[in-house]
Amino acid sequence: KNFHFNSMHRQIEPMILFHVEANEIYRYLNFRLHPSNINGSLEKIQIKWSNLLNGSPFEYQFMDDNLIQIYESELQLKNAVFYAAILALIIVLLGVIGLVSLSVHNRIKEIGIRKVIGASSIIIIILFLHEFLTTIVIGSVIAFPICYYIMQDWLNNYVYSVQITALPFMYSFFGLASIIFILIGILTFKAANLNPIHNLRNE
Repeated sequence: KNFHFNSMHRQIEPMILFHVEANEIYRYLNFRLHPSNINGSLEKIQIKWSNLLNGSPFEYQFMDDNLIQIYESELQLKNAVFYAAILALIIVLLGVIGLVSLSVHNRIKEIGIRKVIGASSIIIIILFLHEFLTTIVIGSVIAFPICYYIMQDWLNNYVYSVQITALPFMYSFFGLASIIFILIGILTFKAANLNPIHNLRNE
């Protein structure tokens, strides 16, 4: 029901499929080929074609190739978005490394004092995680509505499209937050385990 033979940009239009024996006038013959022996199947079809329509050229197309042509712009956009997302993630992680390193360097004495009064390394790491969690939440609140608007505007170009739910935003938030938290934990672990005497020796 509702076989779509055009792009999803267009609405499903009426189409009639005739059995090959019901009507001798046709424009296309459609075959479903087993993927294990496509060349052999094409050769048999070509032989049968030559027997029935000697002198007529044997021309064929694969539905997969037609779909690639129909959605060529979407495939190009997919690749562009994928590489842009990877580049953006690398830039974010480099920025987090720089910010955490600077924050640890500027608060090295505070870390030493907290260690002296009994704070554990886990408490110090959680302190840094809490500060960056606020930044991640603020960034997400700004970015998610913009992303939703851009994606919804793009999907409006299609007659048939999916509905955007909150799941992709939740996955991206928790995924990015997990990566950043692991990175922060690694960077602050060394500073949190230093002997406080070395951090406070100039005081």
